[in-house]
Amino acid sequence: MSAQNDNPKPKRSRRKISWAAQITVYTFFIAIGLTVCSNVLLERLNMAWAFFILVVIIAIGVATDILGVAVTSAREGPFLARASKKLPGAKSAIWLVRNAERVSNFCNDVIGDICGIVSGGTGAAIVGVLVVRFHGFDNPEVWVSTILSALIAAATVGGKAMGKRYAIKNCIPIVQAMGKAMESLGIRSGTGK
Repeated sequence: MSAQNDNPKPKRSRRKISWAAQITVYTFFIAIGLTVCSNVLLERLNMAWAFFILVVIIAIGVATDILGVAVTSAREGPFLARASKKLPGAKSAIWLVRNAERVSNFCNDVIGDICGIVSGGTGAAIVGVLVVRFHGFDNPEVWVSTILSALIAAATVGGKAMGKRYAIKNCIPIVQAMGKAMESLGIRSGTGK
């Protein structure tokens, strides 16, 4: 009997290790893709577009943080009622809530952290251009990089702080919208784990 009770635990730990391995590989390739795309765009665009790309990267990080918090804050009940009425997005919303740990990990940690790293790299590239432009000042790289790093950090942290409060208060419509988006993009999910 004790042997039967011991079997489910190794399966769960193997699933967690498998998920950790998968998410590590996904993160590696997503980070490469985002970094290459932002670097290629920054090389070809003027300074206004470079700042726009930086703002977009920060906004993606904040938005995915909102999604991750909403999924962990939501409960299954409202979506079960919607699924019984066959409302669009309800089944996917149930799947999101039932898999909140993984969804939150992907949104908050994978995408959010990658956006933080890429925004820092984008900021460094912008600093390089600005330093050349302000070469007449004493140590322009110090004050330009300090100010830009502080602005990036403030925008990211402030945006996520406001987003968390919004996500907790509006978790049901946010998760419902995520479910509808998944279905409209053809991402199928069952209601099981």
